[in-house]
Amino acid sequence: MEKNKIKGKSKTFNLIPTDSLEQIIWNDIVDIEFQGGETLMSKNLWNVIDLANPNTSISLLSNGTVKLKEEQIQQIQKFKKLYITLSIDGVEKVFEYCRRPAIWQDVENNIQEYKKIIGLNRLSLQVTVSSLNVFYIDRMLLELAKILPATSNINIVTTPQTMAPATLTPSIGSVIEKKNPLFFKNRKIEWKGNDATMKNFLNYIHLQDEFDKMKMEEYLPEFWELIKLQCPHH
Repeated sequence: MEKNKIKGKSKTFNLIPTDSLEQIIWNDIVDIEFQGGETLMSKNLWNVIDLANPNTSISLLSNGTVKLKEEQIQQIQKFKKLYITLSIDGVEKVFEYCRRPAIWQDVENNIQEYKKIIGLNRLSLQVTVSSLNVFYIDRMLLELAKILPATSNINIVTTPQTMAPATLTPSIGSVIEKKNPLFFKNRKIEWKGNDATMKNFLNYIHLQDEFDKMKMEEYLPEFWELIKLQCPHH
């Protein structure tokens, strides 16, 4: 159960193999956290949910791409303290570019289902701000608030450097700040980019797009035009 934790009153068990789960005294477990990758696709998650006491608190991190089966819905509805944090990094085309090969409409439909299954008060958002989506951040947060008016946690990428907003140049950053006054009202990014960081960023994008047969200009056209204007030699 890599990257997941099961907490008891005095112990934390890491990397629990499936055949060891039945050895746990589940009535002693008060809190379970599944942190990633896509937890709703983890076989161990559903094994744990089968075994856990319905009074246990369970926290999941999901990217919203999983449509739950009827038997899975029945499983999680046994728990009154099951919480899902949705890691969503965009809407529509921005989301599809950042979370390839996910389809935004599928994710939006899944979020609506999650709301019906466990209720809005047990859902929250985690938004990771990267060099790819920061240009669209105000619109993205406003649209997400309409779909899921829930507690949101904002995480600004620092590593890898290629995906950190700070890797963008001050001139690009200045345009981004003017375009997104709500986000930057109480936040500051120190734009440290230069010719070398932009070259690395664009090389990385080119390799990703070539591999996935996608084009940045088709998914993030306004941002692409800004980069072309500010970095014409790249």
